[in-house]
Amino acid sequence: MEGMVESFVRAAVFVLVVCPVIAWICVSAKKEKATRSLKAFVVDVPVSMRRVLAIAAVVFEVVMLGVFVAAGVQTGAWQAGYMWMGHALAFVCLALWAMASLQRLQVDGDVLRYRSVFGRTREAAFSDLSRVEVDGQLSLMRLYVRDKRFAVLSLDCRCMKNLRARLEREGVAMQDRVAAPMTKRRLVRAAVFPGIVIGAAISAVMSFVTAVAAIGGGMQGMLLLVPGIWVIVVPACTAAFAALALRGLRAIALQQKALRFSFDDEMAACGARGTSLQNDRWFVGVSNAQIVAFRRDYVRAVGKRTHSSSGDECTVTAFDGTKLTVRAAAPTLDELRAWFAREASDRR
Repeated sequence: MEGMVESFVRAAVFVLVVCPVIAWICVSAKKEKATRSLKAFVVDVPVSMRRVLAIAAVVFEVVMLGVFVAAGVQTGAWQAGYMWMGHALAFVCLALWAMASLQRLQVDGDVLRYRSVFGRTREAAFSDLSRVEVDGQLSLMRLYVRDKRFAVLSLDCRCMKNLRARLEREGVAMQDRVAAPMTKRRLVRAAVFPGIVIGAAISAVMSFVTAVAAIGGGMQGMLLLVPGIWVIVVPACTAAFAALALRGLRAIALQQKALRFSFDDEMAACGARGTSLQNDRWFVGVSNAQIVAFRRDYVRAVGKRTHSSSGDECTVTAFDGTKLTVRAAAPTLDELRAWFAREASDRR
């Protein structure tokens, strides 16, 4: 009977609380319309994402308060560690919300006004920009003024398309952050590195929450869990990202076997550097821990991009009829299809 009641309560919470909140966030995201102007716009974190962080802070406080009260009533032992855990989780969410709300790049004519996540403001002109680096794996864009870092922005920011178009119009080249010669090993490294960063970030948050709960609740023994968190989480995230990169390596291996060539030798011959390449012979990119690399004479067709439970994907058909499922970020798959269509039209 207790199991049925518990299941009913979980279902009710999901239907009456979780689903409406998710729907509200999705509707809010759709209503956020970026201006088409290239003269005046603001590059910032979408409001819907900031709302998620603010809501999460409140939810953590309320949930851990409920756990604290329920455990105290049932067992008679009022564990302050639950409350401190809620405070720590809420603090992390509010800190992320504050940083996301502060960071922005305002474009007003030829003037760039940037405010960092710590509130520091800088101002420059488009003519002062010396270079722009794009880190596709960490999803970051870095702007440099006289070879000094001026701004760091997420590629998921609102009006990022406007900024890219304006930089192209101003003649400011966007280059890959990785400048070393392209090899399979470096592509794997680029695909796996975000896993290390994400694992470290998760471990840092979990360690902070554990430490606050242990010290505030008088359970110092919980501090022994902190090293174990780092030992387990970071390798697990790294291994997960490495497993995702194997799909791309398999596709490269199939091409090398069918066409009898060496990927590293071909990249060296054409002088390829970084982690992305598009020419009349090759398409190479790294996106969402996935390596996308195809030689033109191997590909017979590229299917339309679809969305599945595993993310965005498309089907690449080889000249011998082999079909390969390619998963990556939507922009990368669209570029792959556009590259194939462009090269196919040039051959006609």
